[in-house]
Amino acid sequence: MRGNSYLVPKPLNLEGGAGRTNAPARRNAGFRMYAAGHGHVTIAKTLNGDPTYAEHSLRYFDGSRPTPPRKGTGSWAPSSIYSMLRNERYTGVVPFGEFRKMYRHGAQVRVRQPEAEVQRARREDLRIVPQSLWLETQARLAAVRKTYVRDTHGKLWGRPGSGVESKYLLTGLGECACCGHNITMLGGRSSGGPGNRKPMYYYGCAYHQARGRTICSNDHRARMEEADALVIEKVRGVLTPAAADYTIDRALELLAQQRSGRADVPDRLDAEARRIRKELDRFLRAIAGGAAPTSVLTEIQRREARLAEIENERQAFAVEEPTELEERRLRKGFRERLAQLDGLLHSDVPLARQALRKVIDGRIEFRPTERGDERGYHLRWSLVTTALMDGYIAMASPGGFEPPLPP
Repeated sequence: MRGNSYLVPKPLNLEGGAGRTNAPARRNAGFRMYAAGHGHVTIAKTLNGDPTYAEHSLRYFDGSRPTPPRKGTGSWAPSSIYSMLRNERYTGVVPFGEFRKMYRHGAQVRVRQPEAEVQRARREDLRIVPQSLWLETQARLAAVRKTYVRDTHGKLWGRPGSGVESKYLLTGLGECACCGHNITMLGGRSSGGPGNRKPMYYYGCAYHQARGRTICSNDHRARMEEADALVIEKVRGVLTPAAADYTIDRALELLAQQRSGRADVPDRLDAEARRIRKELDRFLRAIAGGAAPTSVLTEIQRREARLAEIENERQAFAVEEPTELEERRLRKGFRERLAQLDGLLHSDVPLARQALRKVIDGRIEFRPTERGDERGYHLRWSLVTTALMDGYIAMASPGGFEPPLPP
């Protein structure tokens, strides 16, 4: 049977490199960590060699760092750990026919087949995870999933569906200056006393949060409300009524320059259209006389297509210079939109994010900085119509939220 490789499981390598193939404890350490109560993020950071989790690495992996995945970023992600814990190949069960190659719109794709059509071969000699550990891991996965579905009102995934905006202003719009990946929302609590502790939210590097210090060293955090206020202040400082008037004046100047520089274009287009119509008349007379070659139809079609192009170009020059009344209405409309922007940026986050995408060129860079004993972020971005802008926001570290670093 062709494709014997289907009978060989290819689990993720957790052995820590060459020369460790006879270390069953290390091979199922990820399962043991999860069964012991550790989460996907903790396991991923341990596998990535984050020094914060050196004790976990020593306990489960003898202090060695397992070989990272060869594909992608070359580091362990929580999603990889989740897939690993659900991969039945670790128990010696090898599925056959789980996917089938098919062609869709001329491209070859892998399509998952119905469960009833999947065949499974059991190979105890290939088992890595003992059955008792596998059952314990699956029981915890099921319990966590049941709790998660209950807490999210039946929704299986925490991320919003396609087309649904984040409820945090800068998530996805910011990027970490150290690793280039997303800035995301990080939860925490204020340092108030018992009974007075209110929820606090921060922006920080998603890769550092999920994969650890060895993948991205940026452990800085910025209070969400301060970072949002800084960006809104800087953007609104540029999008003023005076800036709107300047933009309109500049647009009218460019329009006038374009019209004056190409004032002869309409006349040239009209002359070309008259010439083409005369040629079409000659072709039609030749066809009526029966002396036209077979290529005449092709020439007629080519000239008719050019006439359509000339008509479109001519219509582009039909836009007249706006009147004084139209210009006043335009300026009034701009000011009204700017006034709406104030309330929009502070109240409707999804629409505010869409507005920021239209005025911010690229993404907002979060660069960690230190000023004496103060740690913070230097935010840099550029607007579509202005030069580079920047701002600084100090970082507040909530007491007891960050795990202590090893000495």
